[in-house]
Amino acid sequence: MLTPRTRRTCSARTALVMALLFALSVSPVLVAQGQPALTKAEKSTFRKIAGEWVKLGRWCVSKELGKQARLCADKAQAADSSAFGLKTLREKAQKCPDTPSVADNEHLLDSWNKKLAGARRKVAAYYDKLFGAGLKLSDPELRKRFDKYLWSALELCPTEKRWKTALSVVESSVRAKDTDRAARLAEKALALKPPEKLTVRFKQALDAAAIDKLVLRTASSHPIKYYFSLPRGFKRTQGRKWPVLICVDGAGSNFSGIAEGYRQKRGNLPYMVVSPCTFANTNKVEGKMIEKYRKLYSDDVIAKGNTQRLDWDERGI
Repeated sequence: MLTPRTRRTCSARTALVMALLFALSVSPVLVAQGQPALTKAEKSTFRKIAGEWVKLGRWCVSKELGKQARLCADKAQAADSSAFGLKTLREKAQKCPDTPSVADNEHLLDSWNKKLAGARRKVAAYYDKLFGAGLKLSDPELRKRFDKYLWSALELCPTEKRWKTALSVVESSVRAKDTDRAARLAEKALALKPPEKLTVRFKQALDAAAIDKLVLRTASSHPIKYYFSLPRGFKRTQGRKWPVLICVDGAGSNFSGIAEGYRQKRGNLPYMVVSPCTFANTNKVEGKMIEKYRKLYSDDVIAKGNTQRLDWDERGI
């Protein structure tokens, strides 16, 4: 039987583990090869974000919280590897002992949680500013990157105001017929589990995008991606069932093309169209073909899908 003290210790340790996971939950957006370079606004903001983590890391060192100090140094490194004070923090954090009784020290644990929450709020505010700056951008790839900063802020500090901003962006994208953006942002929002009263509207926006044209989605429990289209008049009605046509393309891997063909021929027939982006039907994934797949998947996913073709496809479908 657990004693009251043991229960408090277990609870405190659980809280500490969760706090450490939260500390690592959001990293700056990495710039992929061929993507626009970081803007001055991004560089300046990441420098400030790194400064917040360095500041928290110094406090951790002063309290002999070595593990937490090293986590803060990692976060600062991810934001800006040349941040002021980072090198010194890294050196001190490596030498800093881990207080073995931190989980039993409720006062110290409370202080760490409060400091961490404060840092998350400040970093989230920096991401808010970056997202706001991105609304004026015309480059679609650059704007896509800046859109991610809103989700970074939401992950760090999911306030009602941020959720409403996210919903406003999604619904305005639907009205502007920017269905790719609307679908991408709505899907990301739903993955972050918005407040229940907003969930329905995010789903409606996602549906509106899929009714207007093809959208590209990722399965909820598998990395497979698929092109998807809903029929005209689609509504989420309890008890209503909708037929689904799954079309798998052949060696050309023209997943969007086959889905678009069925979408256009569907007319008013009430069925969904799903075109999974598979590996089993094509030839070697190399040359121009691997470039096609890289627009859909990371190299790690391509390696798995290409070596376990049929099994990977079947699990995904």
